[in-house]
Amino acid sequence: MATGGGERFRDDLLDVKIYKRSDMNVIAAKGEIDLSNISVVEDAIDDVLARDLPLLLDFTGLRYIDSTGLNVLARVNERARQRRVPFAIAANPTVRRILGVLSLHTVFPVFPDTAQAREYFRSSDRAGFAGESDTPTGERGGDAGAA
Repeated sequence: MATGGGERFRDDLLDVKIYKRSDMNVIAAKGEIDLSNISVVEDAIDDVLARDLPLLLDFTGLRYIDSTGLNVLARVNERARQRRVPFAIAANPTVRRILGVLSLHTVFPVFPDTAQAREYFRSSDRAGFAGESDTPTGERGGDAGAA
């Protein structure tokens, strides 16, 4: 993550931190994303997308995400594509399994940790943007659904 503290939003189920780095934005979510707190996630994403830097959603600490959270991911992907902002998700096995079952790992890049996601942004200076055909082949190959 970034050095120093980031902005922080918290409720009973979710803790969200925003790290605005010089080379990318990172939103780290821990806990549960559902209808009761989705606005916290949306507000954080709105804030960082305006910076036109790569966006990494760190969901490695997420225990649960419901359909409203998945819907937001689809909208974020579309907005990132429109702005030509690279977008990726680092997620734990539980979240990767959900994304895999819904084939969302074929729509946007999903990685098992933040280091691999950051490397994705760094490779080839990320000339492409979210949703282009350079989604990691390992994730497209189905291991996103593996636990």
